[in-house]
Amino acid sequence: MKFGLYLSKNRTPEWYSQYIEYDEMKRMLTESVAEAERLIDINDRSAREQFFVLADEQFFQFCKKEASKINNFFAEKLAE
Repeated sequence: MKFGLYLSKNRTPEWYSQYIEYDEMKRMLTESVAEAERLIDINDRSAREQFFVLADEQFFQFCKKEASKINNFFAEKLAE
């Protein structure tokens, strides 16, 4: 079973909004890979580097936001 499917089938319904947005993260990566493949044919090294820096920054900011959401949720549950 693929991880995304496993995750969605085993979520606790009342905590649904607190889970990591795996599908969104996967979508972001898929789009970045597709764009990177297109940029391989471009001779502009600067444009490629700029793309990868921006893609990394956006993805890791999203990851940090998700990690913070999950950590805050666990902290709230532990405090109960």
